[in-house]
Amino acid sequence: SKELTEKRLRKAELQKISAKNKYVVTVSTSSKNQLENFGIKVDKVINHSVDTKIFYPKNLKKDDYAIAVSRGKYYEKGLDVIKRLADKGIKIKLYSDIKIDSPNIINKGFIGNEELSDEYNKSNLLLFPSRFEGGGLTTLESMACGCPILTTSTGYGLDIKKEINNFVANSFDEFFVKGFLIL
Repeated sequence: SKELTEKRLRKAELQKISAKNKYVVTVSTSSKNQLENFGIKVDKVINHSVDTKIFYPKNLKKDDYAIAVSRGKYYEKGLDVIKRLADKGIKIKLYSDIKIDSPNIINKGFIGNEELSDEYNKSNLLLFPSRFEGGGLTTLESMACGCPILTTSTGYGLDIKKEINNFVANSFDEFFVKGFLIL
């Protein structure tokens, strides 16, 4: 929304002032580019890392659900997109603090990392349609488990797209097409 964009621009200006003469580290190349376009010098990119003692490929039977893992705001995290996919017939297990009412969504709440690792391993696809995520650890955990992801071209999505273009949607309309093709 216009109000949210204005709020973020005000916060960005404060961050710009706060970052002056400081050592700035960010979590993705995409975030680095965004910050530098705003005039903030970024000294280092340290990508999120995954605990590979927990998140790794396992030989578990696949189920017929996609999964979505999200905390936070409904629209910003793309949970409206998750609902639209479910309304079109995609079965989804949702691990979130937000519940979505749909016959094709199983609302699971949050679970521990060991259980989540098993869920990534059993799933055919992680749906991650975030509108703003700079470096979603969820996408990295899923990939570490061998679970394909479908994400948007924000944050890590831009970095991933350079390597695996088929799993990054340029728009939400394309997200729907790719979601159906992959599932």
